[in-house]
Amino acid sequence: MVRFHPRPPAIMKSHIANAGKAIVISVIIAVFFLTWRITQKPEQEVKKELKNKLTWEKCVSNPQSTVSENYPGMCVLADGQSAVRP
Repeated sequence: MVRFHPRPPAIMKSHIANAGKAIVISVIIAVFFLTWRITQKPEQEVKKELKNKLTWEKCVSNPQSTVSENYPGMCVLADGQSAVRP
């Protein structure tokens, strides 16, 4: 005859507790990874930004640019892009 235990044995409690901890840790790792992935820019976008970056020489040679005489020198185009003198 099988007896019914009103409480699970101690071994079962530890397995349940370990499973709960594993689930919580997995959820934390998943949230961390997803947050990191969402905040990262795609590689092509970063390359595009570097390629289109305004340099001091390009800015100064543009006739619509405004150059400040303070230190460090600052050049601003009409569209708001800016470059700092190296």
